[in-house]
Amino acid sequence: MPGAHRDTDDRICKAVTNAALQSTVKINGLLAAVEGDVNSHGAGQLQAAIKKTIRIEGILVICAPGDHAAADNYPHPSGPTWPKGHSPDTFYYGGTGGGS
Repeated sequence: MPGAHRDTDDRICKAVTNAALQSTVKINGLLAAVEGDVNSHGAGQLQAAIKKTIRIEGILVICAPGDHAAADNYPHPSGPTWPKGHSPDTFYYGGTGGGS
């Protein structure tokens, strides 16, 4: 299920997301992550691969799993800095899974 990725949720690379591009929507007390938010390693901007219609302050929301991220400032032998952690009870797109 595509869960709502939030501020301080884990990334695959062991960094956490710094949600700073919106300031109005919280999920379980944490700001919801949106496209362009970076991570604690520096850079690693989130990229909405699931380009649907849910936006916060006009910016696409981020799902985990399902969405992606740019490279950050640390080299990772394992690859991507994609979002991993998410809300345990808030899901986007009906909770039917990631993808297109």
